Amino acid sequence: MKAQIGRQILIPREGTQLWPGAIKPEEISQDFSDHIRYLYGAVDDWKKLYRQAFTHVRSGGWVESLGIDIETHSENPKIEKDESHIFKKCCKLFLERGRKTGRTWEIARDGRQEECMREAGFTDLFSKSWKLPVGGWPQDKKLKQIGLYNGAFIDPSVDAFAIFPVGEILGWSKEEVTVLVSQMRKALREPRALPYFNV
Repeated sequence: MKAQIGRQILIPREGTQLWPGAIKPEEISQDFSDHIRYLYGAVDDWKKLYRQAFTHVRSGGWVESLGIDIETHSENPKIEKDESHIFKKCCKLFLERGRKTGRTWEIARDGRQEECMREAGFTDLFSKSWKLPVGGWPQDKKLKQIGLYNGAFIDPSVDAFAIFPVGEILGWSKEEVTVLVSQMRKALREPRALPYFNV
């Protein structure tokens, strides 16, 4: 459900934000703040993207760039250290896909986002990281609720994350991708896995 509000679009899942098509490119001025979210695997030149954002934000304006580390981590030390675990295997596949296409999935790792933003000219950077649980395993009531919502999003999305990057780009067969997706879903649902992403 979308409702036009002035020159913005209300998207219930994500709040009010600019929506492609709601504003024509020639109408964009330097008065806009930029919001960049979850573009890992889609951008071929992050420095260029941030330079464009820097150009299109007025002096004193803000650019928000929210990224997620594609690697699924585990609060279970045994799983976290297991290089053969499906969490590590899937991460390696996405990183390989990024290298092959020139569209990295690693922008949210090791301060790369901040580095690209600094090079673009941004000076007053603020960085915050947190764990985004998958499933209802956290003891904290708020994190448990967040984890349940995230799990409800991730579970049906696993195949969508894998079909094109792994099947089409890396050349896996439909059967191989189906097995990979099945293994990942099973691992995410495993009560001892305690999965999360770094945001």
